[in-house]
Parts: sequence; C-alpha cells; structure tokens
Amino acid sequence: MPESDGVSNRFLAIVGASGSGKSSIVRAGLVPALRWQAASADWPILVITPTPHPLDALAASFYKEFKPSLPADQIAAGLASDPAAFHRLVGAAAGCVNAPHVLLVIDQFEELFALCRSEAERKAYIDSVLTAAHEPGGPTALVITMRADFYDRCAPFPNLRQALAHSQEYIGPMSLEELRRAN
Repeated sequence: MPESDGVSNRFLAIVGASGSGKSSIVRAGLVPALRWQAASADWPILVITPTPHPLDALAASFYKEFKPSLPADQIAAGLASDPAAFHRLVGAAAGCVNAPHVLLVIDQFEELFALCRSEAERKAYIDSVLTAAHEPGGPTALVITMRADFYDRCAPFPNLRQALAHSQEYIGPMSLEELRRAN
C-alpha cells in the first residue's frame, strides 16, 4: 500500500461523539464490506477493545485468531518490550495463512486512556499497533474508533498525533436512514 510523506495509508481513525455510530460503521459496515470483496474476503480480521490491560487483550486476540506457538502471556511480554514485535508476529501469521493483509480494528480506543492505568503499557500498545500499521510493505491495516472527547489524550504520543493528522474521519450523528443501512 502506498505511503505519502512517510506515513502509511494502512491507518484510519474514525472519531466522533459518543453514540454517533463509530462502532456501527466499522462492525456493521466496513468489516462486512471487506468480507464481500473478493480481494479482502480472506483477510484475518481482529476486532478488539483495549480493556484495562491492552497488551494482554491484543495478545489474547492474536493468539485466538492465529494459534502461534507462543502463549498469549509471552506475546504480551514481547509487545511490552519491543515495538516491532507485533509487526513481526502479524507478518509471520499472515504468511502462514497466505493473507496479504490483516485488519486490526481497535474499537473504543478511548478505553486506552479511560481504563488503562499504566502509562508504560499505554505507550507500548500505541507503539506496537502503529509500528505494525506503518511498516513499509507490512500486512497490518489498522482502524481505530475513538470518542472525540478523548482526542486531547492522544497529544502526548507523537506517532499517534502524526497518524491522526494524516488519516481520520470525523463523523457526526447518523441519520435514521444511515442507521438502517449500517445495521
């Protein structure tokens, strides 16, 4: 996938007010649309929320989808210590299932700021998923949904600020017709 200004286009943030339909757009719109397209029908898709322990949640989701030889707790430990570990794991897993891309959807990204109490874990999580999404030629595509009232919490993370500045959609409330189409 092409890059512009050194930032991969395999990242998209969907930002909006609480109740604006961010999750519906992704879960009932984007994911089924990818499944219906021949080019992306076989992509592994992981849909997760950060939870209070986002590295554990990411590792558990990866383990459940791909059944690697490493247990989920060892995957989480690797993510905590090496920002490129997730990229390597996804690359190996994508190769094993012969998939050109893996879509990681992080729904309710604001949980990273509202529930996670460890600044180190928060940073490691952001670094892990963004490194994977921005690695040239890598297989990871990343979509996050985030409530707009948490937007300012992204500021301390330069890589997240840059990704948001490059690729986001700010949505308003859905009309009744849009809600019907999304469901």
